[in-house]
Amino acid sequence: MTHLSALSKTSAFALAIVTGLLFVPVLCAQVDQPGIIMEEEQNDVREFYNQADEVIATGNFYMLQGSTVTLRNETGQLVEHNINKFSEEEQDNFRALERERRKIERANEETKEILDAMDVSSDQSIISSCNKLKRLGPLAIEARMRVYDLLSRDEPAVKRAVIVCWLHTCERSEQQLSSIIHCVNINRDGVGEWAHDHPELFLDAVASMGQFGYRYIHYVACTGYLTVEGTQLPADVEPVIFEVSHSELNENREAACKSLGEFEGEPVVLEALLELLNVVDQPVNGVRDDKSLVAILRSIGSLKVVDQSAVDALERHKAEFEDVCTRSLDRLAREAERQQGG
Repeated sequence: MTHLSALSKTSAFALAIVTGLLFVPVLCAQVDQPGIIMEEEQNDVREFYNQADEVIATGNFYMLQGSTVTLRNETGQLVEHNINKFSEEEQDNFRALERERRKIERANEETKEILDAMDVSSDQSIISSCNKLKRLGPLAIEARMRVYDLLSRDEPAVKRAVIVCWLHTCERSEQQLSSIIHCVNINRDGVGEWAHDHPELFLDAVASMGQFGYRYIHYVACTGYLTVEGTQLPADVEPVIFEVSHSELNENREAACKSLGEFEGEPVVLEALLELLNVVDQPVNGVRDDKSLVAILRSIGSLKVVDQSAVDALERHKAEFEDVCTRSLDRLAREAERQQGG
């Protein structure tokens, strides 16, 4: 499951560490090479406080070893400090940053091992390597260019593994989202064709991008289209009513509604699903999109957002879709019990 708030904070947190601590450049998409992530240094400096809320150091975190915290100052010099002279909040932040630094360090080492072992002349080696890199997610920074270079491979199993890996490991940013949309729009390296042939697999992978992935998936759920006019998502998008005879639009909407269930614990996603439910529930020329409707009811349960509006929506449809509504209601009931400490 993906969390919008948690994942977006983690992404920013990790990127701040990667850029400010280990000096691995932050990744930004360039207009002349859509979908490719290019490197650009970024090194923000901040102030650090003691218990009396006084500024006692500036720079950015480099590492923590025992009771010694090392900061890199404005001139790039490494300066050591005893952690005890900082406020408790700063000390907690340093420890969290050190855990992240070590996590990134391990991910860098594992990424290198995977890339060194990958044989690009072997389809099975590529698939195996991509599946391993996918588990590292956006921390597999060093793999991004290598994976992107493999997008042009045509063998179906390789294409699937590479695209899914690309989406799981890419940078979480507006620029990257625009690059992905551009690749779909122009069918760059067959990405658009694959996405249209496998919308559920594609959107499930997009969901790993957290808040950025959510915005695109919500757009697809509302419009039925995987392509976007230009490369920027509209600021506001509302669910569109279309006939079930538009099979591709309905298939895309169903896939998007399923993927929205990946964002566990997010009230904003529940609101979006309930809005979609009101539209999809309306028959057009006497025919209703029941597949998308069932996907919405299932995702309401998968979200585990305990809210009376969710319960009411499921109860209203229980007589017609008993199995899916019962399962979703059971999930919400178990979550409510868990939150109450039961």
